[in-house]
Amino acid sequence: MIVQPLPAASKTLHLADAALPIGLLTPGAVAAIDASTLCAGRAMARPPIAPGMREAVLREYRMLEVPAQEYELDYLITPELGGIADQKNLWPQRYDSGVWNARVKDDLERLLPQLVCEGRLDLHTAQRVIAENWIAAYKQYFRTDQPLPGHAALRDDEDDADPPTRTPAMLVVRAFEAGRVPILLRR
Repeated sequence: MIVQPLPAASKTLHLADAALPIGLLTPGAVAAIDASTLCAGRAMARPPIAPGMREAVLREYRMLEVPAQEYELDYLITPELGGIADQKNLWPQRYDSGVWNARVKDDLERLLPQLVCEGRLDLHTAQRVIAENWIAAYKQYFRTDQPLPGHAALRDDEDDADPPTRTPAMLVVRAFEAGRVPILLRR
């Protein structure tokens, strides 16, 4: 597997950016994989993150003492977009970081791969926009300045559980398919 680190989008962390990873620590990293492989379901599964890697990421972010239920050790670039379990692609994303939290990002992580597989978005563009600023990508592709109702209020982390039959992301995707959500990529 070839790791392709992405350029760091941000060199500093500002208080307003608390929901974003520190660019120097987490610039993102992807495998050399193409959209047809990802979309055919032959993509890499989400392997468990090794305890040593988890500890190293938490140490870099000074979160070793933060209870695990307060954050998700998240992939900046989701494996569904070719992201890998590499220290450059992992960061502890808090559930309580305001409206732009781990649960909201999960919805973007479901939407972007779908757009890629439908041919509405280039894989490299999807990887770049989520790595540069996932909040800006959310605003662009969900066409809103705030998380859609229900996104920030989800109680269960769907990455670790069986997905419910009607998640907010599924409802948004269904609405998009029906032409009711003005996502910029609609053709």
